[in-house]
Amino acid sequence: MKNCTECNYEFTFTDRLREAISFRPRLKCKNCNSVYKQQYTIYKLIYSSVIIFISLIVFDNIFLTNHILNYTLYILITVPILIIFDLLPHKFQKYEKL
Repeated sequence: MKNCTECNYEFTFTDRLREAISFRPRLKCKNCNSVYKQQYTIYKLIYSSVIIFISLIVFDNIFLTNHILNYTLYILITVPILIIFDLLPHKFQKYEKL
């Protein structure tokens, strides 16, 4: 969802970032105070699974003697990719007005 359905306010990156790090993730329009809650769809599950699967395949071919370093690199690369997917607006994210 890029814009508010009531007043056509375009949600900014900071609005989405604030929503992602809050304990109650909701998008709130600054103009009309409409509140939107994200609906979890099968597309988010599919995308997350594909990212994790590809990361596992890539990191399976990286041979490090220190396993802790290997897992740390895996987490440091995979988690930001998953977070970016949530922050960027796209057609797979569905919101419902509260």
